[in-house]
Amino acid sequence: VAGAAVEQRYGRGRWLVVYLTAGIAGIMLTSWWFPHQTDSGSSAAVAGLIGALAVHLVATRASLPTPALLYSAFFAVYLTGEGFHDPVTALVAGLASMAAVVALRARPVVLSMVTAGVTIVAMVAMLAIGDVHGVGLATGMVVAILLRPPRTLFAAWAASLPERPAGPEGGRAG
Repeated sequence: VAGAAVEQRYGRGRWLVVYLTAGIAGIMLTSWWFPHQTDSGSSAAVAGLIGALAVHLVATRASLPTPALLYSAFFAVYLTGEGFHDPVTALVAGLASMAAVVALRARPVVLSMVTAGVTIVAMVAMLAIGDVHGVGLATGMVVAILLRPPRTLFAAWAASLPERPAGPEGGRAG
């Protein structure tokens, strides 16, 4: 679900770069920083795709199909809880995040920002506890930023900000 959304927004080539880079970085960095971890690279690669979606949400303030948002929110919240070794709380929190996505569906910009925010918080938490999915989320975000043309990175976001009032000489206040 997340993979299809990334492919539609970034294209096949960039999708492959995000997926492979996040998977390989997840394995390499986690093995180096936390040699006791035995996580696989495929879930770190999927985390990278979700990280790329978070960048897209913030950069464009656009919405995604509801299934992609549901999966992204659940993945980030559930795996953060799993990282703290509490599967029941992780499941309940993951399901609550999905309920929040459904509740916010009528407000797509708010939903996009909340989903991106949850993903960023999950990334920080997972990095702090040494979870490979945090490395995947971070790698996906960094690669997505690097793959976007600089002038378009936050153009939609900046355009949505309210216009500042003009100063006394007719210029912008400052």
